[in-house]
Amino acid sequence: MVQQTVTFTPPTDITTDEALSHIASYLPSNVLSFLSEQTTNGGRTTTTSVDSGTHTIVTNWTDESASQYVTLMTDVSASAKASLISDGWTISFTPETADL
Repeated sequence: MVQQTVTFTPPTDITTDEALSHIASYLPSNVLSFLSEQTTNGGRTTTTSVDSGTHTIVTNWTDESASQYVTLMTDVSASAKASLISDGWTISFTPETADL
């Protein structure tokens, strides 16, 4: 099992669902399909919380799912993160997706 924590703060106060929808707008359809499939088949589980506008998502991945996710995100992570930062967000990954 591999765990990743993503923390992000949008420039305005929005719900976690709204934030995830905005993030999803920077992800290709194959990544979104993979995330949905992994949630359905147990390849990943997530918990979310919000504190003073900062959202935290903790995802537990199976080893196989984490490996597949790293491969899918190879050419996506940096541009999605840069787009969010350009939109005024702060975002951090622990560990970075490439290091899962």
